[in-house]
Amino acid sequence: IEYCLPRIPPFYTLEKTRVTLYGISPAEAAKRISLGLKALSLDTSFDGKKSNALARGGDGVELRIQLYQGDDISRRGIVVEVQKKRGCSFRFHKLARAILRAARGIDVGSLHNGITPKMVSVALLQKRRHAIDGMVVTQAQSKIDNALESAENLLEKDRMDANVLGIESLVLLTDEKSSGIESASYAAKSIITNDDKFTSMVLSFLKPSPPCIGDSTEQEHINKMRHQALMTLANSLAVLARNATDAERLLPCKKWSEDKGLLSIVIDELKQSQARPHTGYQAMRCLNGMMQISDVLKHRAIELGAYERMEMMKDIGSNCHDLLLKESRLGLAQVEVSGIPNCTVLGFLNGGCLGASLNPPSLCMRQ
Repeated sequence: IEYCLPRIPPFYTLEKTRVTLYGISPAEAAKRISLGLKALSLDTSFDGKKSNALARGGDGVELRIQLYQGDDISRRGIVVEVQKKRGCSFRFHKLARAILRAARGIDVGSLHNGITPKMVSVALLQKRRHAIDGMVVTQAQSKIDNALESAENLLEKDRMDANVLGIESLVLLTDEKSSGIESASYAAKSIITNDDKFTSMVLSFLKPSPPCIGDSTEQEHINKMRHQALMTLANSLAVLARNATDAERLLPCKKWSEDKGLLSIVIDELKQSQARPHTGYQAMRCLNGMMQISDVLKHRAIELGAYERMEMMKDIGSNCHDLLLKESRLGLAQVEVSGIPNCTVLGFLNGGCLGASLNPPSLCMRQ
C-alpha cells in the first residue's frame, strides 16, 4: 500500500487525545477505527482524501478523527488524533478514549449514552410496578409537575434556545437514569395521557415539515427538536412498558393508529433515517415501545409496512450503528412472534426492503 497519509503541519500542536500506531497500514488503522465507531453507534462521515472522519453522537457531541504520518518515517508510524468540535467535554473524552483504544485494536464494546435504559431484574420490576400502580401525589411528584409546567412554558416561546431547553427537560424527566423510576413514570404518564398539553406539543415537532432552503441554522434546529421529541416519546413508552401494569389503557391506541396518527409518523420517520441513524434509533425505540404495550398498535404497524422498515433499519445498523441494529432485531422479533401476513412477507421478498450499504471508505485511497 502506498503511504498516503498527510504529514503533521509545521508548528501544529497535536491534541493530547492521540495515539501513535506502529506496524500496521493506514487501511488497517481505518478499519479498526470504523469498527470502533460502529460499536459506539456514532454517525460518521468519512473523507478518504483528507484522511479524516467526522463523527456525531446522539447526545450532541461532535468530534473529528485525523490520521497523520508519524515523525519517525523509518518506523512508518501512524498518528491518530481525536479533536473535539462541539458538545459535552466529559462525554467527548469518554468517546475519545474509546476510539483510541479501538485504533490500538482493543474491543471497545458500547458505551452507555444516556438514552438507553438499564436492564432490571424480574423481582425488582414487580416491586416497582406495585409502587407505581398505587402512586399518590407526593412532594416529589409535585416537583415533577412544576418541572413539566416549566418545560411547557419554554416550548410555547418563540425562541429556539427556549424550545431546546424545554424539550431537553422532557427528555431528562422521562429518563429513568436521570429522574429515577417513580419520577420518570409519573412524567411519562403525564406526557402520554395529557393530549391537550404535552402530547400535542411533542407531536407538532414530529410532523413532516418542508426543508429550510438556505437557512442551515433553522434546519438544524428542526432536526434537533425532532430527535429530542422522539427521544421523549421513546423514554416515556419504555418506562411505561417496563413499570406500569395498565400501560395499554394509558395509550390512545385508536387515535395513534389512524392513517396520519403517531404510529404512521414514526414508521415514516424510519424511511428518512438512512442519513440520520441516531433519529432512526429513537424512532425504532418508539415503535418497539408501542408494539410491546399494545397488540392493536403492533398489528396496525405490520399493516403499515413496519416489517420492511425494520429490516432496512437492521441493514443500516449492521453497517454503522450497533444500537440501531439491536433495536431493529428486537422489533423484528416482536413481529415474528405475532406472525406476519403472507402479503407482507411476499412484498418484502420481492424487493420491498431496500438495504443501504454504508461501509466507510478506507482512509488510504491509493493502493
